[in-house]
Amino acid sequence: IKHVLNLSGFGLSTIQSSQLLDLISLFPNLKRVIYSTQFPDFAYALKFNDINIEFIKNYLTQGKSQINLEYIFYTYKHFLEFYDKPLIWKEKYLSNNVFDFLGFDHTGSAPLQIYGDDIIKKRWETPHSSIPIDENYLALEKMAEKINKDNINFYLVIQPYRKPLVAQSTHVNKTMKTFHNKTKDIVLSYGGKHLNLHQTIQLDDKYFADR
Repeated sequence: IKHVLNLSGFGLSTIQSSQLLDLISLFPNLKRVIYSTQFPDFAYALKFNDINIEFIKNYLTQGKSQINLEYIFYTYKHFLEFYDKPLIWKEKYLSNNVFDFLGFDHTGSAPLQIYGDDIIKKRWETPHSSIPIDENYLALEKMAEKINKDNINFYLVIQPYRKPLVAQSTHVNKTMKTFHNKTKDIVLSYGGKHLNLHQTIQLDDKYFADR
């Protein structure tokens, strides 16, 4: 697969991911959508307020050579929020031993090298206590339904979770089983594919940067 469209984002809820899915209309030759997730993504009803998909679409389709004053003004409205980014860019966003790393490769991934002293112990040792909520399951259903109507193949991939935490936490163990069953029922009912990589590949700790 040489061409990949990655709409995922660290920390997005399923509701937010479903909002971004409206952007796929910009890509008429899209053959498949892969949604990589784990139960904490379903825990909170986070959403983009007043998201203007048409504004985003127009920005993406204007081309490199176009100058649009509306987008220039929009950018500088947020200038103070980002003024210090060039000063810390290399240290914070181009270091692959921190979670803010933005060194994307050709797949749209940002490969991390977080081992040893770079591991954040709380994110490594503390299992999630969150519980998926109905709003996010409904968002997944909307995603699966929309993708199916557009004749695009949909793959939901459940991410691996550190095995020692699953073994020691009754909550995580039970939640992951329920999460597997509910997402599978939704995705399969709209003709999608459901892949639980936690069950399938059983990764050791050397493959994890956190939980």
